[in-house]
Amino acid sequence: KSRRSISWLIYLNKDWDQEKYGGELRCFERRAQTLGSVGATKCGDLQVGWLLASSSDPYDRPVFLDSTKYTDHGNCQLYQIINNRPHIISQPFFASPVMFILGGDTLLRDIYITDADAKQRYRPLEQVQTPLNEYINRLSSQLSFQHNTERTTKPRDIAPTAGTLVLFDSVSLPHEVLETRCRPRFACSGWFHEDQQPHVFSSSYS
Repeated sequence: KSRRSISWLIYLNKDWDQEKYGGELRCFERRAQTLGSVGATKCGDLQVGWLLASSSDPYDRPVFLDSTKYTDHGNCQLYQIINNRPHIISQPFFASPVMFILGGDTLLRDIYITDADAKQRYRPLEQVQTPLNEYINRLSSQLSFQHNTERTTKPRDIAPTAGTLVLFDSVSLPHEVLETRCRPRFACSGWFHEDQQPHVFSSSYS
């Protein structure tokens, strides 16, 4: 089995007027400098979030999910990479669609993340869009975890002009396609895939 890793696009639209026709690919890049590998580790653990830069740490640090714990308390755990070794930031928990519906990222941060610094800095790659999760996020922001996406990312718009080749990490880079106006947009697209993680513990995480 494999998973999508790198997305690629080749635009085919001659004489494309960006101001008139729109249709840009909008990518949300990190404002702060990142540290370490992003997207996934060599052992196949996917990135699920960030530890935001702080006054004591100028870097945005990727957070990865290990889903091979096999303990009585859960099969998943969050960690970051420090000096090429995993640094655990959460207690084990079980993956569950119920947790996803109830606002899994907020629950992860407020309940399962045990590292005090990581609890304040953790943000998911992308917010889960459910009415209940939006309510929980609003409540959490009012209490102490107010988070402004515009402070942590900066949009970059790429016009779909003929001959433009775009490659980006599908996992770690949030993105969207803006609406076109007056004419259709054409492109060839595809993805590079890589093997999913084996169900074995690896001592090398980077």
